[in-house]
Amino acid sequence: MGWFNILKLGGEDFGTPPEKDAESYDDRLTDKKEDFFHNLKDVATTRPHFEYSAKKKYPDNIQGNLREIAQALKGKIPNNNVEYIAFSDPNSEYLVSFRGIGLEDDYTGSIRPSRFKKPTRPKDLGNTKPMILFDSVYYGYDADRLRQVFKEPHNRLIPIWGEGDKGRLSAMMRRKDQANPQELINKIPKLKQKKEQLEAEQKKLIKNLDKMPTFSVMPPWLSEQKKRTEDRILAIDSEIEKIDDELKEIGKLTPRSKGKTSGPRRRRRRR
Repeated sequence: MGWFNILKLGGEDFGTPPEKDAESYDDRLTDKKEDFFHNLKDVATTRPHFEYSAKKKYPDNIQGNLREIAQALKGKIPNNNVEYIAFSDPNSEYLVSFRGIGLEDDYTGSIRPSRFKKPTRPKDLGNTKPMILFDSVYYGYDADRLRQVFKEPHNRLIPIWGEGDKGRLSAMMRRKDQANPQELINKIPKLKQKKEQLEAEQKKLIKNLDKMPTFSVMPPWLSEQKKRTEDRILAIDSEIEKIDDELKEIGKLTPRSKGKTSGPRRRRRRR
């Protein structure tokens, strides 16, 4: 994940300097946290585990802007110290988890940071009103994990981008539930083999195209041959793009991938 995406979803987007975990939070998830977090006074705090989740848990660039999410959540989080979820962006496949937390409530997972010698509370960091604590990041297709953590994810979803959020999560989880992971995984070698064959064919066609003579006025037969070659090159681009999309879809629906994609798209050769 590049620095731009980290800035978009990480606490730096609040415009606040990072605070050291060991000094001011001391998150108990020692192997799944960053060594820092962020606190925007009277608005929100990011748990060190959240910073880890946003940057290292998934290989995709996660769309989202914490300041915008916090603004969208204002007045919508029940004050019951229960963890809720929301999509990180109107077009995102990822969800952020969070809870409303009172001034006297311990931050989730805080143990004994050196500054306070006891679990940290919002008021310890200079906050004067209840806060949002951003806890973690989840993949919308990871239906089993969402149910494990939230039991009934749809009841924990706050639709900050519109009521369509609930339908989107339902559709993602339903697709995952209906998928046959082993059947999908078995398709991967054939798809990759087909892609390699197409790429080899395209490479040969491009080489032939580059060797074609050029004339100020192209003979009809050569012009037609060149057009057929260019059309086939573009058709192969489309076929490869479909294979990449299918591989990406398999990645969404199989447990071993956790959202991995097939890599950057190839740039089409233009006529």
